Amino acid sequence: MDVSVIIPHYGDTSTLKRAIESALDQTLPPQEIIVVDDASPVQDREALARLVKELSPSVRVVQLHENSGPGGARNAGWDAAGGDVVAFLDSDDSWLPTKLERQCGALESQALDLVGGPNVWLALGDTTSEQGPRNAAVVTRRALLFKNRFATSSVMVRREVGLRFNAERRYAEDYELWLRLHLNGMRLGRLPTPLSVSYKRPFGDSGLSANLAAMARNQLHVYYRARADRLLSFGEWLVASAWSVARSGRRFVKSFAFRVFENRRPR
Repeated sequence: MDVSVIIPHYGDTSTLKRAIESALDQTLPPQEIIVVDDASPVQDREALARLVKELSPSVRVVQLHENSGPGGARNAGWDAAGGDVVAFLDSDDSWLPTKLERQCGALESQALDLVGGPNVWLALGDTTSEQGPRNAAVVTRRALLFKNRFATSSVMVRREVGLRFNAERRYAEDYELWLRLHLNGMRLGRLPTPLSVSYKRPFGDSGLSANLAAMARNQLHVYYRARADRLLSFGEWLVASAWSVARSGRRFVKSFAFRVFENRRPR
């Protein structure tokens, strides 16, 4: 399979080289790496151009002139991609070396439309789990309805699937796409061990994930839209929404407790 890697990017390039190099160093190298610059300031665009020039000819830039957010940027890269499949990588994450090889194998052998898995948080110290199982578990409706089963930087999807990210949504746009793909009859698989590495906590840290309230509101709206489009029954919508509120409350408590612990820890 030919793989197109899509990396949405805005602003500072300090972590971008690490992300690109993790894609270039795959045991199954990608056909192309598309960095979508989401209307960065001029000085950052110049830094990006210099960085890309240093790296492989397979790396190219799609330049957006208006900020589109993560969903819009990924869609622009998706539309420009030429591979059989697209694989998403956030500019502040990286991949484990066998990620693409394992995923392409699962997509072909199990007739999947999407395959992904969890991130490993670097602080856990486990970056060797790429040697884990190569068969993906098919994700059920119930499992996906109550939890986002895929870290965005872990996801590979067939390029020709008809749906795209909701460009108007700045939070939970990834979960909305996975859920809608499943509710429209696509086969989604999840590898049990991490495929990608995150350098920040899953929520309540820097970046978009820092705004827990906005994340909670947008996830509820994902269910509302799915119900309005008759993709969910009334009972599914009600239970999923209630569960989402409970999970969001738990995240607030965990984030608060972590910050208290960090502030009290000796420097």
